Amino acid sequence: MFRKAWLDHVGKTRKRENKGANTCSYREAMKKASVTWPEEKKKVERRLKREAKKKTPPVATKRPKSPTKVDEQKNDECSS
Repeated sequence: MFRKAWLDHVGKTRKRENKGANTCSYREAMKKASVTWPEEKKKVERRLKREAKKKTPPVATKRPKSPTKVDEQKNDECSS
C-alpha cells in the first residue's frame, strides 16, 4: 500500500530535481524524498481513509417511535 506511494514519491522527486542542467540519480532522489516522505505519507493516509469512508454506506439508525394518541390512551389505561 505505502510501497507504491513511496516509489511514486521518489519518482516525482527525481523528475522535479532533473529539470534544467541539474541531474539527480535514483539514489539521490531517494535521499531527498526521505526528507519529505512523512508529510506525504500523512496525505496518503488521509486520502485512503477518505476513500474507505465513501465506499462504506452510512449505518442507518432507527429513531425511537414517537408516541401517538393511541399509545397514550393505552398507557393511561394501564396505569389506572
